[in-house]
Amino acid sequence: MLNVSKTTEILRYDFTKEELSELSLEMAQAVADMNNAENEKKAVMSDFKSRIDAHSAKAHNLAGKIQNGWEMRHIEFRVEKDYRKRIAKIYRTDNGEFVKERRIPDDECQMNLEDAAAPDACDNSDCVHHDPDVNRCREGHIYDSRACKEAFAETITDETEEEPQESTAE
Repeated sequence: MLNVSKTTEILRYDFTKEELSELSLEMAQAVADMNNAENEKKAVMSDFKSRIDAHSAKAHNLAGKIQNGWEMRHIEFRVEKDYRKRIAKIYRTDNGEFVKERRIPDDECQMNLEDAAAPDACDNSDCVHHDPDVNRCREGHIYDSRACKEAFAETITDETEEEPQESTAE
């Protein structure tokens, strides 16, 4: 008597041309999907890297400010010009701190139209009408370039008189 049964084993199978064509299409799609996933990963990694870099830059900037205790900023200031003495004093408007004093050059010696058109101001600093930005003499006259140049000429004369003169005789 013959006993017949069915079993399976792993054996070599040769693909048909149609099956090979179908496998080729599947492989091409798998490679394309893999490339798309890698590109998405790169884009996401790049996005995260730029976000991390931005946070890092901000942290370094803040650390520098904390370490230094200051930063450079554009600060509004007030300039008080004394045309007779040819001196301009510069003050910060945010805290009133004196910044520096500088000499008024010739091209700035003449008053601008706003200062010239301003009403007469009191020279008393306790007066509520006193305006330190308006440059006027004690009589209330506006300092002009002529007066400024005369005051400067007096300063030059005083300075040259104080300098000892060298002897050129041999």
